[in-house]
Amino acid sequence: MDIDDTKSMSVDDITLACVRGFVSLVESKDGNTGRHIERIQKYSQILAIRLSQNPKYKKIIDDSFIVDIYNTSALHDIGKVGIPDGILLKQGKLSYEEFEVIKKHTLIGANVLKEVSRTLIGRSKDFFEMAIQIAVAHHEKYDGSGYPNGSASDDIPIAARIVAIVDVLDALTSMRPYKLPLDLKLSIDIIEDGRGKHFAPDIVDAFLLCKDEITQTYEFYKDN
Repeated sequence: MDIDDTKSMSVDDITLACVRGFVSLVESKDGNTGRHIERIQKYSQILAIRLSQNPKYKKIIDDSFIVDIYNTSALHDIGKVGIPDGILLKQGKLSYEEFEVIKKHTLIGANVLKEVSRTLIGRSKDFFEMAIQIAVAHHEKYDGSGYPNGSASDDIPIAARIVAIVDVLDALTSMRPYKLPLDLKLSIDIIEDGRGKHFAPDIVDAFLLCKDEITQTYEFYKDN
């Protein structure tokens, strides 16, 4: 690419090129297929659009938010690049000590993204701020029993609350080194059962309202 081509690229183009590079790095590390990332992105987008119809979120979830969560949700597990392969790819249940190491991927990911965004300004800065929020908080739980900080309720950023649900859904319905995939309907029931405990009640309610779209996305993007 020559200098003129570089000048013609928008900040958004460069930002998304960085995202694609990061995502490829994670995929090569943890063995997930691109379908996993695509499902997370589409589920997040569907849920954000539904939530934007809730008066509580009408001024928060606008068109820019929906575009950004589609793109930044792909970076939720970027911190796994810092987890040893022997733990990340272990065929079987993790020990307590190994799970404590896995938990660190949230903080590693946030720190990586903070370093990337350190000199950015404007929209790119905002984009990476959402990515940081998702990376650090997508394993927090509504009742405060999650990690890494034990954040609860509305202290968990809205983008992370959205990705928390879709990440669990995809984990339940996907093959992992330590488990077989669950049926989509059963997985949705598990999400519903986590209402007010693992997940924010209003976000679960929105999720249940878009079950048909979630199902269509699952069928389209499922691993073969």
